[in-house]
Amino acid sequence: MSIDESKNQYGGLNVLYKWISQLIVTIRHSSSFLKTNQFLRSYVIKDDKRTSDATNSSGIKLTTTNDLEESESNKYNFLRQQVAKNDNRIKEQVAKNDNRIKEQVAKNDNRIKEQVAKNLGFLRLQEVKNENYIRLLTTDNDKYLRAQTSETDVLRLKASRTDNDLWKESGQIFTQRNVSSSFDIQLPKSVKTN
Repeated sequence: MSIDESKNQYGGLNVLYKWISQLIVTIRHSSSFLKTNQFLRSYVIKDDKRTSDATNSSGIKLTTTNDLEESESNKYNFLRQQVAKNDNRIKEQVAKNDNRIKEQVAKNDNRIKEQVAKNLGFLRLQEVKNENYIRLLTTDNDKYLRAQTSETDVLRLKASRTDNDLWKESGQIFTQRNVSSSFDIQLPKSVKTN
């Protein structure tokens, strides 16, 4: 056997040795992984379905598939409960706001009705006052006009009396003039009386 052949033979043995060593390491890792899986499977999940964590030899926390599903389910249930609570809060708030709005509208309606009633009452009182004022003013005007009319009638009576007196006085003057003129008749000088 030559030196080159021996090198090739030992080189092939080295490769084979490395391959076998790698296979042994892989098997060891696989067996360790299987042991870890068996440990996790043998780990008892509590009845209250709380999340259970297992720790391997390296100190890494491992979580089972059931724990993950349960955790996701718990999260979903929590979110659904939170959404339900929020919906109820929103509904309660909306109901409160509706009641507040209705109460405010009712208060505003009552205020408007009271204001309208006050305004109507004020207008009625004002109308009554105006009517009374107009009646009093009309009565005063009637009294004034009647007084003026009576004064005018008195003046008319006085005027008529004055007219009568003037007529009478003028008649007397005319009569006296006629009488005096009759006595004042003078005969012509040519006419002689017996």
